[in-house]
Parts: sequence; C-alpha cells; structure tokens
Amino acid sequence: MVRKRIYVAGKSGDSWYQLPPSMRQNYKTTLAKKYGSRCNPGYNLSASQGLDNKHFKFGCGKYFPIGLLTVDHIIPISRGGPVFDIGNMQLLCWQCHRKKTTENDMIDV
Repeated sequence: MVRKRIYVAGKSGDSWYQLPPSMRQNYKTTLAKKYGSRCNPGYNLSASQGLDNKHFKFGCGKYFPIGLLTVDHIIPISRGGPVFDIGNMQLLCWQCHRKKTTENDMIDV
C-alpha cells in the first residue's frame, strides 16, 4: 500500500501575529540574547523538558544577522503549543522555519 501525505495548514484562535510588531521584536531580541544569533540546531533543547524531539531537528546551526532569523514556536500553535511562552520559542532562519512548518503540517492519509 502506498502512503500519501497531504498538507494541512493549522489554524489557531490565538495568533502570533495578533501581537504588535514591536512586541514580536522584543521576543526575538530576548531569544537572541539567550541563545545567540544562530539558527537553533537543537543544542539547547532537551527531552528532559518533556517535549517531543521531533520539533527540534530542523535548525541548520548557522549564524545569521538577527534580522534574518525568525521566531519559531517549538510546539506549533496549531498543535496546542503556547503562543506567548518564551520557552516554546526558538530562532530559526527562514529556510529552516519553512521546512519545519511544512513538515509539521503534513499528515499521512
């Protein structure tokens, strides 16, 4: 039997984009101070936090100017992850963020 995968974009009542841009930038700055301006390769996240490691494998580990990094929700909002919890956020370059989002929104049918 051939397994087929389809893309299902998640929706959430809470949206990261409901925050004003200045507040989103504050989260990004806080993450950069804590972890550096690196696309998170998963080096600072552990299974001991009780989180599923499948969400951590997407960062390339390269260093970027902070303006080229995006804030990613480790546990996606569409999967019940907290929207405004800094512990559920990491910095990813846009390529890794897109790859992770696409992978998380694919389901087997």
